[in-house]
Amino acid sequence: MIRSSSRSWIMNSLPYFIFTTSSYLLLNIQWVSASTLPKPVLQLHTGSPQNIIVIGDNIMLNCANGSGKKFYLVHEKANGKNETIEHNINEFRLTNVQIEQDGDYFCKYCDHGACSDLSSPLNIFVQDMFPRPAIIISPRRAVQPGATVTIVCSTYYNNVDFSLFKNDVIIRNGSNDGNHFSYKIDHARQDNVGYYSCMYKNRANGMKSVRSNPMKISVLALPAPSVTWEEDPSNSAMLRINCTAPENHEYNQFFFRLLDNSEIIEDEIKAIKSSSVTFTVTKPKNTVKRYECMYRVKLDYDYADSLSSIVQIEMKGYYVLIFIRHILSALVLILMGIILLLHFKDFRSKNDLPPTRVNYDKGTEVVWTSDDA
Repeated sequence: MIRSSSRSWIMNSLPYFIFTTSSYLLLNIQWVSASTLPKPVLQLHTGSPQNIIVIGDNIMLNCANGSGKKFYLVHEKANGKNETIEHNINEFRLTNVQIEQDGDYFCKYCDHGACSDLSSPLNIFVQDMFPRPAIIISPRRAVQPGATVTIVCSTYYNNVDFSLFKNDVIIRNGSNDGNHFSYKIDHARQDNVGYYSCMYKNRANGMKSVRSNPMKISVLALPAPSVTWEEDPSNSAMLRINCTAPENHEYNQFFFRLLDNSEIIEDEIKAIKSSSVTFTVTKPKNTVKRYECMYRVKLDYDYADSLSSIVQIEMKGYYVLIFIRHILSALVLILMGIILLLHFKDFRSKNDLPPTRVNYDKGTEVVWTSDDA
């Protein structure tokens, strides 16, 4: 009997127990959700396009993706000691950074007693040298003898002086406007062949940059190809232009170019283990058209261009057409001359004087008088 009533009590209490437990869990879950803040993201902003940081730079760290009353920046140093900076806004400015400010940085924020988790780490590396400058050689690094070559060194940083090296020896120092420097080689010759690089240093503190990657300038005399042309045997509306590089060479690849009258590239053909190519072009109608053929070869990390050969294609009947045009032009000129002559004679024959005046010859002088004279 007692056992039966206990069982009945348990069965009657079970729904109440389940309801109470579920309500508690739901309330607890809602409270946890209300107190959990989104994890922030720590962002770096520098004056460098590549976010490179050097000694003396000013940088900004932004604790993004959250809003709160207090923001904290945590610096995890290499010696294991952490440093925390507290701020009322999510921006932390670090001025005149030094080597000891290397390391991982985290951020978090708090609002109404709840705090977010720490952000993922952001590593900051402070360099004791400026990044290497950019170096550009134009028009290219391999040129014909006598060509003009320009070397330009540049950097994002201002107020710097450049040094230009040839084969590790300084050949020129200077700066154009504080962040770039140009050097021109006129009439390139074999003496100018070599590896060129540049570096710069800050005028205020003397801190130097890393040296740029060396670039080789080559002076190579590539002779012009030979050029012939013929009508296409399989298509009378087309022409074939044959370009052939000189036989005495050490290259297994050629890049041929065909240019038209306006020096616009008409076609390009890559030749492997061959020094001759054939271009197919539309036959000009009753005209003369000029084509220019050249080739280039791969040299180190650049290309070298040859001199160009010019071929002038004269279609049959062109000079006959020119002769006919000249004859027609001459006939038109003669006809215009005859018309003008006849018109002038007709004008001289007319008496345009008033009827009360006549003229007569008096020696070599023409005297005009009236009828009353």
